[in-house]
Amino acid sequence: MARKPSAYRRRPRRVTSRPIDKGDINEAAAQELAAGRTLDELRTLADEAEDAHDLADQEARDQPGPDALRRYQQATRALGEVRRALEIKEN
Repeated sequence: MARKPSAYRRRPRRVTSRPIDKGDINEAAAQELAAGRTLDELRTLADEAEDAHDLADQEARDQPGPDALRRYQQATRALGEVRRALEIKEN
């Protein structure tokens, strides 16, 4: 006697949204920074972001670990956004 097919069938998973592009997010953040600040404010912010990046880099070298890496990555991302905002504002 043949076995009865199972009533349960695993359905294939469907991806409904496209993967998140971090470049799009960074670009949007830079545009928002550029729209809400003057050129002088952005330059000051860039100097502060550069200092924060240098400090995070030094801390990551002195005491490597996941927290130091996270702070370094955040500082790098923030610095990139401010630099891009400056490019947007200057053009």
